[in-house]
Amino acid sequence: MNIVKVVKGNDVKLSVDHKILCFVTDFTAKENTQCYEIREMLSDECVDTINEKKTYTLCIKAFSHFDSSVLRKSSFTLKVECDAFSYEYLFCNLKSCEKEVTQNKPLIYSYIIDAKEMRGEHDE
Repeated sequence: MNIVKVVKGNDVKLSVDHKILCFVTDFTAKENTQCYEIREMLSDECVDTINEKKTYTLCIKAFSHFDSSVLRKSSFTLKVECDAFSYEYLFCNLKSCEKEVTQNKPLIYSYIIDAKEMRGEHDE
């Protein structure tokens, strides 16, 4: 018999440099891969591609009570933890901050963060 645990948002903890983030409503992470194209001489067609480097774009949405001062440092580490996995996004920098005002809903801030590296652990 296999036991499958479905991870929910309530099970995930976010922290910046060992300081737990509160009032977070949403978190997304996107991997961006830069490729180098290999071309044949005297041809304009791409023969193959080589992955050069990966960067990461992170988005944190939080209520207005969120302490954003931890994200405004020059470089920080963002850690995402759950029972089964742990990811660390290294050399993070705040790219932008947006305020969302919607009628009859709480004030939400969206933080866009660029990370240069990611390392992760996964328990099976």
